[in-house]
Amino acid sequence: MTETSTKTATHDIPLSKEQSVRNAIAAEQYHFLDCLVSAVWLYDIENYHIIWANKAALSLWESEDLAELVSRDFKPGSSDAVQQTLIDYQQIFKTGKSLSRVWRYSPKGILKEVYCQMSGYLLPDGRIGLLTEAITVDLIDNNKNASSVITLSTYHLDGSFISGNPPFLETQSPDYQHLESLFVSKQDYQKVRNIIDHTGRFEDDIQIFVNQQIL
Repeated sequence: MTETSTKTATHDIPLSKEQSVRNAIAAEQYHFLDCLVSAVWLYDIENYHIIWANKAALSLWESEDLAELVSRDFKPGSSDAVQQTLIDYQQIFKTGKSLSRVWRYSPKGILKEVYCQMSGYLLPDGRIGLLTEAITVDLIDNNKNASSVITLSTYHLDGSFISGNPPFLETQSPDYQHLESLFVSKQDYQKVRNIIDHTGRFEDDIQIFVNQQIL
């Protein structure tokens, strides 16, 4: 009996030029994200898992590598209040809006206060994930000597209030709506607006109202 064998030839299908370019850009984007000082991660809200994180986020979450971090189940440590808050965020993200918040995390029992910029990210299955860019409060150099409690707030270009962290909200009335109401002097407010309109930024000391007191 003669034994014969057959071999099936296989060939790699070359990527199209467009797909190769997209892959190269995606790889380069991940490289850029790993170069950031701020931590960036993508969180699956419904399944209580981090999907991806850059190197700075691994440090923030006290993780040795990405495989370990994405294997963590955050459900046991997530209260109903936290989960409901994230679900509420999802509804906001669906409208195209983003949020600025100070959150407290405790990876491996280490308490960390973190300033977060949060936005929605469309996952492949159509659900909305939570994309977070974060920096620990102790790295916010401009505020480290100002107070033992850092207050943060964000605004639209017209000065209307978007959001603030809990310490900021505690200093304002429930009907707080506009940046101008913080200023002791309307002239100071107009000065700040004019500078921002022309240069895009403003850095200086300005008197403001906090808990109805002038600081």
